[in-house]
Amino acid sequence: MNLGEIKQYCNFISNSDETGGDFKPDLFNMFIKVVNNEYYEQQYKNYFQAKIQGINDLINSSPLRVFIIKEKTDGVGLGLYPLPVDFRYVLALSVNFLAGGSNIYKPVEILESEQIDSRINDLLSPPIDEFPIGVILDDSIQVYPNATFHGKFIYLKNPAVPIYDYCISSDDEEIYMPPGYKIVYVKSNTVLLDENGNIVAYDVTHSTSPPGTYNSISVELEWDTKEHQNIANLLVEKASAKDNEFIKVQYADKKSKE
Repeated sequence: MNLGEIKQYCNFISNSDETGGDFKPDLFNMFIKVVNNEYYEQQYKNYFQAKIQGINDLINSSPLRVFIIKEKTDGVGLGLYPLPVDFRYVLALSVNFLAGGSNIYKPVEILESEQIDSRINDLLSPPIDEFPIGVILDDSIQVYPNATFHGKFIYLKNPAVPIYDYCISSDDEEIYMPPGYKIVYVKSNTVLLDENGNIVAYDVTHSTSPPGTYNSISVELEWDTKEHQNIANLLVEKASAKDNEFIKVQYADKKSKE
């Protein structure tokens, strides 16, 4: 399901069990953001409570597998490896120290900050090219030995923030604008086009856009489709009568930032 379909489903459930009417776009955006994060945190907790070992197990058995990122990048010198802005958890890091002249990548043992000093100063097992160690800092990983290297990094990323963007038709109907949709101004008329340039609707308006070209800012959920139902159900549960206090607090916070 895309966000438009999820919103329709939530509206249907909300109306059928009398928990409320249709979700307004602003309220839906607020809820889908909160629920997306909560669902991620629950899956993250489940993964580590189950003590699943290895990347292959994560890929095969956890909904978090869609958030695994593999990349190659170089350290910036002195053993520093910059962390991506969406970084959440290290799954694996291996390095190839340039000074060694080898094409072999060595796995880095990631330690806690309170462990690192004792290992660096350990005369029996100090960090060497064959057995590098590392510690996670605020925005980077410090690798020892602190030499320049090539790196292979596998990590779990945080989910992107979902955004539901929409326009209004001449019949005052709300139309979801998936990623790639845009509004163009043609012969005194605003036209909604899909990602392939096909016309979806004429004479549409957008709350934040003057007449002219406007590109959708929608961001879809990154989860596998089979997880969308769970997220939609959690959203409806959050919005039920027993959580009205949650709605008031979140909405008041949103308004205070506008």
